[in-house]
Amino acid sequence: MYFSPRTCPADFVPWLASWLHLSLDTDWPEARQRALLAEAMDLYRWRGTPYGLGRMIEVCTGLTPVITEAAGEPNVFQIAVTIPPSGAVRRELIQHLVEMHKPAHVGYVLEVRGR
Repeated sequence: MYFSPRTCPADFVPWLASWLHLSLDTDWPEARQRALLAEAMDLYRWRGTPYGLGRMIEVCTGLTPVITEAAGEPNVFQIAVTIPPSGAVRRELIQHLVEMHKPAHVGYVLEVRGR
C-alpha cells in the first residue's frame, strides 16, 4: 500500500517521488502528483522522444500538445498547445517541461494558443 502512488497516504507521495528523483509541484492537485508518479517510469523510458515529451506535458498539465518535426530541420520540434480560457496552465510550465525533457541537441518552437 505504501509503495504505490495510487494507494499510499497523501503525505507519502513526495517521499515516494524522491525515490525516482522526481520533484513534484506542491501547487498541483494531489491527483496530478499521483498520476505523474504512477507514470514516471514509462515517461523516463520515452524521454527525449516526441511521444515522451508530449506525454509528459499531458500528464503534468492535462493538455495534449501537437508535436512535429520541422520540415527541413530534423532537430527542431514544433510544439503547439491550446490553453483553456481559465488560464490554469501557464506558458512557463510548458516551456520548463519542454526544456527539461527534450534532447539536448534539439531546438524547439513553442506555440501557445488560447481558446
